[in-house]
Amino acid sequence: MDKVNGKTKFNLIDVLVIITVLVIVAAVIFFVITRGMTNANVKKYSISYTVKITPVSEDNLKLIRVGDTVLDSATAQTLGKIISIKTEKVINITGAYETDEAGNKVAVAGEYENLYVLFVTISGECVVDEHDIASVAGNRILVGAPLYFADGNYASTVYCTDFTIEGGR
Repeated sequence: MDKVNGKTKFNLIDVLVIITVLVIVAAVIFFVITRGMTNANVKKYSISYTVKITPVSEDNLKLIRVGDTVLDSATAQTLGKIISIKTEKVINITGAYETDEAGNKVAVAGEYENLYVLFVTISGECVVDEHDIASVAGNRILVGAPLYFADGNYASTVYCTDFTIEGGR
């Protein structure tokens, strides 16, 4: 502001500062109001999703049980309850090759004695956004998406392999 003959006069910079402050205040009010409205209108759905945990040692198999509550190891929020567990041995490709009956070379595979792949199915509650993407405890549930899995004393980064949203989605 400039003073001319004892009077205060606005210049262009004063006007820009006032407009900037008003825009910031309006944006804060808008986001506070719309965030509350969005959360109130969110519909929750039941979801079951399968995650792949690999490798799991034989000693750790007993730490993951049906009925356990799974947490996000990064935020400690609940991801759901374990409803089923499928166990497979970890396959080892040795680097050696054999010839099959048709004369094709085939890689020799074996199983590790004490390492397993677990497919853990978890049931929980999700929200679905406007793009039809489900989220559980802030984690997007997409095939191939990582989750930070914690069940009691066992924690690992796992990957979603399958999911089903129940209740009309």
